[in-house]
Amino acid sequence: MQKSFNILLIIVLFMYSCSFAQQMAMSNTSKEPGSNIYKDIENLNQKITSNPTDINLLNERANLFLKINDYEKALNDIERGLSIDPQSDKLYYSQTIIFMKRKKYDSAIESSTEAIRISGTEKNYFLRSNVYYARGDVREAILDLNQILRINPMADYAYLQKAFWCNDLNMFYEEIKNYLYYIKISTDKINVAQVKKRLKKIRSADRYYANLYSAAKKDIRKNGYPWAYKVWQ
Repeated sequence: MQKSFNILLIIVLFMYSCSFAQQMAMSNTSKEPGSNIYKDIENLNQKITSNPTDINLLNERANLFLKINDYEKALNDIERGLSIDPQSDKLYYSQTIIFMKRKKYDSAIESSTEAIRISGTEKNYFLRSNVYYARGDVREAILDLNQILRINPMADYAYLQKAFWCNDLNMFYEEIKNYLYYIKISTDKINVAQVKKRLKKIRSADRYYANLYSAAKKDIRKNGYPWAYKVWQ
């Protein structure tokens, strides 16, 4: 069954981290005269000249270069930063974003895996899950969502994303369960309303889907929600 509602996936899922959203939801900005980005880059140039080993400044400038699609300069700043601090998951995170923008998914997987090796945070796992999905490895993407849910069983965005990707794999029972988990804990009224509409359409589609919905509800009544018993597949 195809999803019949339009939830803006990037916006929904990256809201939990503003910095993540800023990096992942970048538009293909063209160079505009008088753009503040170029003034910001000039300011950073001066700061980096005074503090050439400050990886935060290099990372910040790399992300500005990324906004204007200057991938080469962005990568140069990241590589320079990694030569100073090869254990910075923040730099590998930014490097992953750059490779994703260039659709170099194998390289993005390598960078995001390094970020996870250094720091296995929700943010780093979520980034790699999206790289896997972009590369077409939906099952691997879901496995990373499962890692997030081991770290934080109350990560509502992960349940919503998992529901979407289970739909891609025709895993409708799992899709329904993850929608139910999501609406139980999410405080996003707009998206909860959309998910409820989706569930209503599933239930009314035909007897097969209605039975799946009933089975999922019965499972939850019997076993509770994942964050209550912390049993993971």
